[in-house]
Amino acid sequence: MIYERQIPTTAMELMIPPTKSNSKAAEAEREIKVILDLAREGKTASEISAETGFNMNRIKAVVNRFAEYGAKLASEKKPKKRKAPKPPKDKRSSPRFWTDERIRVLINLHGQGVIYEDIAKQLGTTRGAVSSRVKRLIDEGVLEPRDDREHWTQEDIDLLIELKSKGLSNGEISDRIGKSPKACAEQFRRKKC
Repeated sequence: MIYERQIPTTAMELMIPPTKSNSKAAEAEREIKVILDLAREGKTASEISAETGFNMNRIKAVVNRFAEYGAKLASEKKPKKRKAPKPPKDKRSSPRFWTDERIRVLINLHGQGVIYEDIAKQLGTTRGAVSSRVKRLIDEGVLEPRDDREHWTQEDIDLLIELKSKGLSNGEISDRIGKSPKACAEQFRRKKC
């Protein structure tokens, strides 16, 4: 029987430990080969990373470097984003909130010159809901637009100027005149100009 002797061709087959400079190069070469082989199989960077434990940035850099030789990563499948459920509609501004009775109260208070904040408090809704409903009623011809300046009598304006000259705040003036602090400040600014 003739025995054939196989001649080892690499340092690993000879069981010779690689030198330090050689070990890093050999390790890097093996890493590149594994990455490229997996990329050619059609795997994504995250799949290669999960399988080998290599850094994803390293995987992408290797594939980009060898792209001209046919290395290409499969595109990552992005999970579909679920749409967030719509929040429930605010019932205070819904059409069902505005019953005939509430609309009558709104028309009455609006006609008396009551400010939207106070109307909202009385009806248990927001100022924005009252404002929207008033605009809709004006567009429908049910209400006439009001100019807040009309509701200031000359006596109110004189009292406002007198109290302002005494150094009272808009809040204190508001309590005495019966208008909102914001309306007092706006009216004083208009008369001052």
